[in-house]
Amino acid sequence: MEDGAEDLHDSLARAQAMINSMGHVMQEATPLVQQNAQLQAQIDLLTRQVQTLTAQAQSLVTPSPSPAPDSTRIAPPPRPTRSMKAKAPKPFSGEDRSALEAFLSQCRLVFLVNPESFPSEQQKVLYSGSYLEGIAYAWFEPLLRRYDPDSDAPPPDELSSFKSFSAALAKMFEDPDLVKTKTRDLRTLRQTTSVTVYASEFQRLRAFISWNDQAFYDQFYDGLRENVKDGLANAEIRATTLEELIQKAQKIDNRIAERISEKKSAHGTASLPPSRKPLTSSSDQPRPVAAIPAPWRPAPTAPRIQPPTPSRLQVPAFTADGTTPMELDAGRRGGFRPKLTPEQLEYRKVNNLCAYCGGAGHYSRECPEKAAAELRKAQYNQRRLALASAVYCPPSELSASDEMLSEKSFAQE
Repeated sequence: MEDGAEDLHDSLARAQAMINSMGHVMQEATPLVQQNAQLQAQIDLLTRQVQTLTAQAQSLVTPSPSPAPDSTRIAPPPRPTRSMKAKAPKPFSGEDRSALEAFLSQCRLVFLVNPESFPSEQQKVLYSGSYLEGIAYAWFEPLLRRYDPDSDAPPPDELSSFKSFSAALAKMFEDPDLVKTKTRDLRTLRQTTSVTVYASEFQRLRAFISWNDQAFYDQFYDGLRENVKDGLANAEIRATTLEELIQKAQKIDNRIAERISEKKSAHGTASLPPSRKPLTSSSDQPRPVAAIPAPWRPAPTAPRIQPPTPSRLQVPAFTADGTTPMELDAGRRGGFRPKLTPEQLEYRKVNNLCAYCGGAGHYSRECPEKAAAELRKAQYNQRRLALASAVYCPPSELSASDEMLSEKSFAQE
């Protein structure tokens, strides 16, 4: 009994000690509990603020409800989409065979640009046939009569599709030897304007011919202008393909056009006209200089010496053969030439005139009248030699010009 009482007493002592320790723990945990309560209150406050801000943000983002539509108001119809419009083909008459290719190509372009306007092949054929005229429409009209859209009978083969229509039209009006014609046109093609125009026509004709690349290269080069060929010859890197040759030729041609434009601009903006040479005349009389309107002023030139008044011609009393020479106009009609005075020689020198005949554009060493006079002088001397050697020549056989010639007729300049 005593042992059980002791065990119970020990258990109660341990329990009391534990209660005491729990009391101390509770006392220490009380501030923590209070802090936890405060934190929980703050968390609840922040949660309410977040909910309020979220509601405000949603009210700003969400659009206001639109008013109910008025049932009496009619909504406008939607605008139709704007489609492209191709240019109508040029009418084909059948007289120019080379125009057939362009006509069919323009029709295909219309079909590609506006496919919604041509849902069937028959509509394509009828559209193309509406641009035929002349003998071409005369060929198309019998086919059109045979076509009845309300009948169950099939349309003619030429109207069944645009491909069949094109083939039948080409068989009737196309060049029967198209490749040979295009080859001849390509061989005779030459650059007459710009390289761009020349290359465009060259490429069009090239599509019909089955040459190799080198043949096309050589033919294109042969048709270029000489100044463009000179530019290609001076290029550092030679073009190896036709495309490179076309590009280089275009660059050179554009540069040549720029230089021509620069030269024209330079001549158009010149401030003063170039100085002129003294006016020349075929006679000894000076010509009046035309007046130049203000503000231009003529460039100063060397002073002209007025020709002196010609004195009376000094005619020799007799010649070597005893005849008296005729007084004619300065050797132009076969008579003798008087000796020029120093003033006359100076006048011709200043005005760049021939010292022999007084004409312009040449000098005395190139004067045609001087050469003719020397020939007459040689003939005259030959006749005098014949007379001096006792060869009889009747006076009737001597020409009038022979009788008028003398040594003084070919006098000095």
